[in-house]
Amino acid sequence: MAMHRIGEQLCFSEFERDSPHTHRLLFMALPDESAARRISHVAHELKRKHRLHGEILPSKRLHVSLFHIGDFCQFPHDIADRAKEGASGLVLPPIEIVLDCVMSFCGAQVDPPREDSYALALLASQGATELAMVRKALALTMMKAGIKPRYSLQFKLHLTLLYDKRHRIVEDVEPIRWTVSEFALIDSLVGKGRYEELGRWPLKGRFPVRSVSSLPEKTATIAG
Repeated sequence: MAMHRIGEQLCFSEFERDSPHTHRLLFMALPDESAARRISHVAHELKRKHRLHGEILPSKRLHVSLFHIGDFCQFPHDIADRAKEGASGLVLPPIEIVLDCVMSFCGAQVDPPREDSYALALLASQGATELAMVRKALALTMMKAGIKPRYSLQFKLHLTLLYDKRHRIVEDVEPIRWTVSEFALIDSLVGKGRYEELGRWPLKGRFPVRSVSSLPEKTATIAG
């Protein structure tokens, strides 16, 4: 049984869609083909069960966001190069996550939220702590690379399935086990619904405990 606070309403600013920027750089964990098929199946079942009308995200856009580098009006070649160089030096282990709960949340940072801005996402009862450590390691690596992302320790592992009109759904689903064995740097083309992969790196080895623990335990603006 998944352990989540029933009735909790989530809101993630990363889903802001009313933005003047055209490029959004993020590190993501992308499901393999088997996990993507199972996730899409659950999405279709939930859409049918709750009579939702939003389009289910295509398999190639399913992801768990690990670290948001920033939004840009033009593609930031220098920042992307430094991010790739830093990512190539990380040594982290593969992580098994278990997606076993679905929850609705306001998906866009708009007040009041847009009519079609409510997302439905899978949450995990296993793997969130380990992915948070990956997030910390990425933050420290970006700091060393001279990149200036805004980093917060607030992290809720989630995988968005679709956007729709306002709905309130919180329920357990059949567990989907997925071993995250790699992570990728993605250029999300804002407003176009397309991702361009800039690099992909395997997860192997052990957590760099000393490096991860050295990141300040507070929201930080990393100077570049």
